[in-house]
Amino acid sequence: MLRWTKHPLEPMPSFEEVKAATTLEAKEALARWYDAREERIRLAKQDPIRHGYTLPQQEEVEQVLASKSEVWVFGGNRSGKSYNAARIVMKALLENPGCVIICWSQSEEASIEMQQPYLWEMLPSEYQTKIKEQTANINWNDKTGFTGKKFVLPNGSKCLFRFYSQFTQNP
Repeated sequence: MLRWTKHPLEPMPSFEEVKAATTLEAKEALARWYDAREERIRLAKQDPIRHGYTLPQQEEVEQVLASKSEVWVFGGNRSGKSYNAARIVMKALLENPGCVIICWSQSEEASIEMQQPYLWEMLPSEYQTKIKEQTANINWNDKTGFTGKKFVLPNGSKCLFRFYSQFTQNP
């Protein structure tokens, strides 16, 4: 019995479609669908930049950024703004050797808890190990985020994490 991974963007066969697959040819077609679907889901999780899913509103933001230097994205909590921003930042870091991108957050804690994990998730899997070379420097852990509040990719691109506050009592 095949255990289909639940995914909001990858359709699964209906119960009727599975039940109707009675011939060997139909069962093999269903198995090919399953294998291809599970592989797409696995690759998207492993490497969201190269194999991930892009929603229409994310594509719109990228189209605007192709001709403008700024875009404002509004939405409530858990609407995908941070995920999409991390995706755009990582694509820019990978496609533009030697660039420097600063990711701003309201506090270091907010950056470590809500911003930096998305950048870590977007890193291609071959970079998700501790890297310390002449050019590249990537060191991550769940507790403190990226060491030194930055990381440097093998192509020389740097991502820096900085913080701002509107309250005088905040450090």
